[in-house]
Parts: sequence; C-alpha cells; structure tokens
Amino acid sequence: MKLILQIIVALVIAYMLRYQLRVPEMIWPVTGGYITIGWPYVIIAAFIIVAMANAVNFTDGIDGLAGMISLTAFGIYGIVAMTQGQIYLARFCFCIVGALAGFLWFNVKPAQLFMGDTGSQALGATLAVVALMTGQWLWLPPNRHHSYCGDALGRHSGDLLQSHRRTPGLQENTYSPSL
Repeated sequence: MKLILQIIVALVIAYMLRYQLRVPEMIWPVTGGYITIGWPYVIIAAFIIVAMANAVNFTDGIDGLAGMISLTAFGIYGIVAMTQGQIYLARFCFCIVGALAGFLWFNVKPAQLFMGDTGSQALGATLAVVALMTGQWLWLPPNRHHSYCGDALGRHSGDLLQSHRRTPGLQENTYSPSL
C-alpha cells in the first residue's frame, strides 16, 4: 500500500514538474546541452523519486549515514542551483544542509535522535525533486562509491520490489552491521 501511494504522489509531482513548472528535462553533463525527453519524462521522474525515497530509507540505519550523505548531496545540488541562477532552490538546499548539520550533532554514535522512515523517505524524495528541478538528475546514479544515489537505481531497486512482498512472520532485513 505504501509503495502504491508513493508511486501516485511521485507521478503527480513528476507531472507538475514537467507541465506546470516546465523544469529542464535533462541537461547532458558533459556538454551542458538541454535534452527534451517528452512524455516519458513523467515516468522516469516518478521512478527516480520513488527509488531515491526508498534508497535513503534503506540507508538510514547506521548512525549518521543517511544524514551525512544527504547533507553532502544537498550541498552539491545547492551549488548547482546557484550556478543555474535558481536562487530560491539553492536557498532551500542550503536550509536543508543546515537542518541536517543540526540533526547530525545528535545523531552520531551513540544516536540520541533518529530520523525514521518519515524523515529518510522525505529526504530522498526531496533530493530527487531537487535533482529533477536542476535538470542534473543524471548525476544521481553514477557515483556509487560516494553516495547512495547509485544504489537507488541498482541494488535498492530490487530491494524495493522485494520489501513489499514480505512473508508475514519473517524478520525484516536491516542494512546496519552487527556490532
């Protein structure tokens, strides 16, 4: 049920990005040229939003990991938004960076404050929307070793599909190591 609701909300947001806000559909990273995708953009954007929301949620389990990676990603997208002249989007990104810095103060090991599903999925979806608004969403998947963004389209896509078909009574798999 949660996945269906995420897909519906993501489709609405993707439609609004494409047809109401008219954000750049894709900016090719090497040349900086704009590429128009057309109607498939809504489906691609919705997939990116759902995948990132769940990737951050799966990453949130080790103290400070999801917060620190999100802080870095929002900082980078804030700089990208500034270079594009999207000042309000840059301010929004840097506000999230400041909020995450305050959160991390209390979230490092041993954690005194937890993000939970609500916070981690909201951060992931927001990061995806920010990436889509800048047109630089191709930067989400490639850097697998430095962020969870590559995991969103790789490992966590399979986990996402499997997590919604759990057998009752089985223990949920967490991605944090045993200490």
